[in-house]
Amino acid sequence: ATAAALYTMALVANVARGPADVERHEARTIQAPRRPPMNDGGDSTDLPDEGIPQKPTVCVIGGGMAGVVAAKELLQRGCAVTLLEKGPELGGVWREAWGGTRSTSSLLNTSFSDFSLPAFVETVRSERGAYPRHFSRDEYRCYLRAYAERFGVLECVICDAEVVTVRKAGDEYEVGWLEGPRDMAQLTTRETFTHIVVATGLAHAKKVFDAPGLNTFKGRVVTHYKGNQSFRNERVVVVGAGETASDVAADLSRTARVVHVVMRSPTFWLARHAPFFPPD
Repeated sequence: ATAAALYTMALVANVARGPADVERHEARTIQAPRRPPMNDGGDSTDLPDEGIPQKPTVCVIGGGMAGVVAAKELLQRGCAVTLLEKGPELGGVWREAWGGTRSTSSLLNTSFSDFSLPAFVETVRSERGAYPRHFSRDEYRCYLRAYAERFGVLECVICDAEVVTVRKAGDEYEVGWLEGPRDMAQLTTRETFTHIVVATGLAHAKKVFDAPGLNTFKGRVVTHYKGNQSFRNERVVVVGAGETASDVAADLSRTARVVHVVMRSPTFWLARHAPFFPPD
């Protein structure tokens, strides 16, 4: 009873601190101008200006969760920030997440303390179900964009900007990037910064799968799952039993005739939804 009461109190506090004025945000391409350098000489609570001729200029590389939060914190401390994202929008690995996948952790444990995720999702999700809920790819992208917009990060974002060089230039760093969509002519842009934040993550590169006989297999080999409709009444093998593989297998079971999951070693699954509280 005590645990249930504590959980209820935490849930109420978490939802209550969410912004009531959040409107519906669609995940869309961001083409916002970057924030101009802040050389106003004003005071900052966390970064005093004594002995510093100008505010720090920071280049944040990567527009996922870590990059957006880093940019937000730096802006609040008076830094001039430029966030470079190689994709067409913010989102990190969730921008490329496979169809049918959802977050493993519940919304209660995935919220930013200053921007409640449960309160936000309630404003954008059409379906209503029992709490706890787990965000989908599009919901997370919407949430991250709303967070960036709420705290002024969008003003310093440059999308379709792939960093190709970072060089030491005296006491600063020269960053060079290709700007523009991948299928168009690109222009290398160079700019110097006093600090660099590398927030490219660990899961942005795909791991190539290979097995004996794979090149002679007559069926389909799918390395980017978009949904279960094209697998209707088919026999499917899912290689792997991690978070993504488990979501894909569950999604395929709704349309495929048979779904097999193969793994190197036994694993243990927990249901996302529990009767009274999230398993995590």
